[in-house]
Amino acid sequence: MILSSDIPHFPPHLRRDYMLRLLSITLAQSKALCRTWAEIRPRIVTIWRDEESELVISRLSKLTLDRSEQSEFTEEVSKLSTDIENMRGIHRSRADRRFVRLVRLMPVEVGSEHALRDLMQTRKIRRQAAVKMLRQIGVQAAHVRKVLGHIKSPVIRSF
Repeated sequence: MILSSDIPHFPPHLRRDYMLRLLSITLAQSKALCRTWAEIRPRIVTIWRDEESELVISRLSKLTLDRSEQSEFTEEVSKLSTDIENMRGIHRSRADRRFVRLVRLMPVEVGSEHALRDLMQTRKIRRQAAVKMLRQIGVQAAHVRKVLGHIKSPVIRSF
């Protein structure tokens, strides 16, 4: 880690390169924070391989989507979920982590539907995220039987 007090002691060429790198990071962050829903939407399906995925998710968390945009968001996340099932190895793991973060940004009703589906997911990260989400938002009376039906799973027992 480089402290700001160390920068004056850098040789001039390293100081210039360091400052240019900081400037490029700042510009990338500010560019990401100015993106609209129309610019973010096509990136959701491939967010797992996007170099700026953290910035895109951060911007998406700050956006206020209207009803039509929320339904588009739900469609894109559902496409991502379908694509994840066809992936292998490290790609699937990266995509699952991004998927879980996107589901947390969804409206509660839609997010809880994804969480209920993910209770019986074969991958641990999705099951744990589903349990965590259902703990936070609660389970509607209509879904209690479904949750109780999955109690055999060790992950769900702690629910």
